[in-house]
Amino acid sequence: MPDHQEDEAKSSRVRIFFLIFSIACHGVAVVQFLLNYQLLKVGSKFHDQFFILIVISLLITFVISIEKSRHVMFFIAFHAVIIAIAGYPLEDYLGVEFTLITIFIIETVLTTDFPYNLVISLLFIAIDVTLQKPITAWGKVLPSPTMAGLLSFAFYSLIILLLSFLMKNLYVFLIQEKSQVKRLDEAVKQLMNANIGFQEYAKEKEKTSKISERKRVASEIHDTIGYTLTNIMMMMEAMLSLIRNEPCKINNIEGLIVDAKKQTQEGLKEIRKVLYLLRNERERELKGMHAIKKIVKTFQQATNVEIDIDLGNLPWILGEPYDSIVYRLVQEGMTNAFRHGKATKIWLYFFRDDSGIYVHIRDNGIGSSKIKKGMGLLGMTERIASIGGKISAYNIQTGFELDVWFPYRNSETESKILTEVEENGKNQGIAGR
Repeated sequence: MPDHQEDEAKSSRVRIFFLIFSIACHGVAVVQFLLNYQLLKVGSKFHDQFFILIVISLLITFVISIEKSRHVMFFIAFHAVIIAIAGYPLEDYLGVEFTLITIFIIETVLTTDFPYNLVISLLFIAIDVTLQKPITAWGKVLPSPTMAGLLSFAFYSLIILLLSFLMKNLYVFLIQEKSQVKRLDEAVKQLMNANIGFQEYAKEKEKTSKISERKRVASEIHDTIGYTLTNIMMMMEAMLSLIRNEPCKINNIEGLIVDAKKQTQEGLKEIRKVLYLLRNERERELKGMHAIKKIVKTFQQATNVEIDIDLGNLPWILGEPYDSIVYRLVQEGMTNAFRHGKATKIWLYFFRDDSGIYVHIRDNGIGSSKIKKGMGLLGMTERIASIGGKISAYNIQTGFELDVWFPYRNSETESKILTEVEENGKNQGIAGR
């Protein structure tokens, strides 16, 4: 939702709340009048007029709650006159007038800016208190409130004015804080996306570098073997030529054999160096649980989120596509826990049994009032489904939990790993001879 639409929605909620509050206060004023009008000298004569004034006051409140233009000041002034007329003939009883003036103060503070709302409210309180004098109406002298009553009326009116300002400032403060939190959330989201992007770039760059290094190593192997074998072939042709044409020059043949041996030893030495570099390059590749531990450490350093990881009885390497899917699962789970759940601690648990592998990602965040499958969760669901697994996400009492299971038969993977280890062992044995 755009910011202007969100602000409009908040303003509408405030107007609706005030309108409901105003209706309730007008209802209280009516009850107060009905309970006391028979005790007044002009109570029965003022009965109909009072209800007309209350209806007008309520209509003005409704108009002010929806009015957004400069006409608000006119309606506020008109409302002040209606309230003064409604309360003036009620002699020394100030209950109805206090209820109505409460509505006036709150609507003035909410709908106008400072210091206009303060000046208008204080001015109305002062005028209303000043006008409380004995008057003659319907041929009868109506007494004024006592000085103690007027002081109490003015004091409580000022209390209402103060509380109205406090409520408005608190509301504005909360709105600003919420807006600030929203901006910070957006900034964190952008930083997280950038961080994930950098991780993806670094991983892709590392992969590209490895491919380039392998090409370089392959080129060196090709050049070394090609050079060595070419020299040996030339020496062997020279020996064959001597044997066929000049068998008496046996000493020359012996020298060629010695040179060929030296060339072979030098070529083998160079090949061993290249194979050693290639083997080290392969060992530096992070796969499986090694990659998981690395991304957990990186994430923990970047966010200061405490992460408890338990790899359980999982093998260090699952093989593809399992390694990639689990890596993405952990990456997305940690990101969502920090970005959406505001978590400060994350637990990662792994377990394997005869049926497959279980992954549990739990956090101490705020959870989710309504779980929606966004791009991240949807992507995880599709990846897990591609290997026959299932995923479930739900709130828990202390945060949020993501449970994943997928079938895993590792006989083929383990055989590949064992074969790779055996080949490395053979290469190391050759290099050590």
